[in-house]
Amino acid sequence: MLQISFLSDKMTEAKADFEKCIELNDNFIPAKTQLAYCIYKSAVMQQAPILAQGAVEMLENLVEKYPESADAVGLYAQVRFHAKHILSQAVY
Repeated sequence: MLQISFLSDKMTEAKADFEKCIELNDNFIPAKTQLAYCIYKSAVMQQAPILAQGAVEMLENLVEKYPESADAVGLYAQVRFHAKHILSQAVY
């Protein structure tokens, strides 16, 4: 059900599902990774650079903590590649 919500752009439902997974098992890396990506995708859709930056930082922290996670590393690389435009809009 998680992936169905996520892939069909039901971000609110997907985010809640990923958060529930993490609540049940804080060591479930795929849920943490997908939550960060879900937040990033929502930020892009909303054109919210500060939210996007937070999601990028979440992925970066996951890669630092779990460098063996192909999902975390892959999504982090993908987001870093595509995030240049939206992150350039961030005002600090």
